[in-house]
Amino acid sequence: MAFDGFGARINDHYPIIPKGGYFPGTLEEPAEITVYCSCGEWEFFSQASAGGGVQEWGPDFEAHLIEEDYA
Repeated sequence: MAFDGFGARINDHYPIIPKGGYFPGTLEEPAEITVYCSCGEWEFFSQASAGGGVQEWGPDFEAHLIEEDYA
């Protein structure tokens, strides 16, 4: 079985938050987060609005795993 550079099987699904994928925000720019799945078929982006912070990406990632019949 083939493995990626992090010790996981290539076919595994796991979240990746790239360097710079999370920005906590400043007074001038809102907070934002970008998350990808190792499979390359899913990505999530959320930017804080005036009414609140960034959205949680966990439920969307879990739905992706269920959709891929991986959970």
